[in-house]
Amino acid sequence: MKRISLVLAFITAGLNSVLAQGTIVEDTIVLQLDYQAIEDIIQQNGIPTGLLSIDYDVEVHRVVYETPDVDGITTTTASGLVMIPVQDSCAMPMMA
Repeated sequence: MKRISLVLAFITAGLNSVLAQGTIVEDTIVLQLDYQAIEDIIQQNGIPTGLLSIDYDVEVHRVVYETPDVDGITTTTASGLVMIPVQDSCAMPMMA
């Protein structure tokens, strides 16, 4: 009985984590920045040259998504910006 309860607890936890995920409603590229544009932004904001390594152009995406509200039942609309390096050579690590 103890084993069955443990298995059910894991299944419930897994199901809750899947249900807690948001659903993307819209993904729009709002800006594309090449190396020089990024360098210009860094200089305009007084960030010392060479402090940030710039290796790739960037696409800025506006993402709108539905996500569970605090009650876990109703949903709310949320949005955010995601900056994605543009390159073809290999997989990139992600940091949020």
